[in-house]
Amino acid sequence: MATALAGDAANDEKLKQRVNQFYLALQADHGVQAEAFVREASRPGFRVAPRGKVVGFRVASIKQEPGQDSAVVEVAIKTVAPFVGNSIEMPVLSRWKVENGEWYFDPEDPPKTLGDKFQECYYQRQEKQVPSEVKFDKDFIDFGVVSQGKTVNLRFPFTNQSSKEIRIEKVYVQNSSMKDVSAQATIKPGKKGEIAIDLDTSPLHQDYDTTVFVEFQPTNECVRVRMKGRVFTAKELLQYTPK
Repeated sequence: MATALAGDAANDEKLKQRVNQFYLALQADHGVQAEAFVREASRPGFRVAPRGKVVGFRVASIKQEPGQDSAVVEVAIKTVAPFVGNSIEMPVLSRWKVENGEWYFDPEDPPKTLGDKFQECYYQRQEKQVPSEVKFDKDFIDFGVVSQGKTVNLRFPFTNQSSKEIRIEKVYVQNSSMKDVSAQATIKPGKKGEIAIDLDTSPLHQDYDTTVFVEFQPTNECVRVRMKGRVFTAKELLQYTPK
């Protein structure tokens, strides 16, 4: 039977150590060692599941689930992007559970993906016929052609059209090349705010097109903004001919 752990810093640190040990085993390609951190009931499936190569990793966040002996862990997995030869980070969510006072990874009970979460958010608002309460001046930016290594500053201004104060709950950036630098977390009714993202183009090359999701609370609104452009080395730019 599970024993509940309080969601304090000490228990977060204990879970973080377990997650680190698990991924260190995967990084060393020691499947048997990694399996020791998996719930016993889930080990047969874990044993045969395909796994990519872990070049590096870091624990990005731990969120214990209220009223449950479980937590959702976000780990940034480092892999090599073949088109540039540089390593990039990809976010991976997993659910860990307490059994006999210890944390174990449960691959058979994954947390909702970002896509699942935003689909649910969208349909809840559609079902209640709730109009959008956040109006963006623009939700798409084409930053054109830039030299690899330049940091591109992307700004998406918006207006709070609701009758209540809203807050930017989270900006879900896609990888470590993107940094959320939004300064104002809460926006009063009728006032303007801004989603600000700095994009480091060092690991990017050629065509770039991605979407960033933004969650607003307490209105439970989910918005996506898009950015695209082309990134070339300084040498390639000298020979570049616009389409």
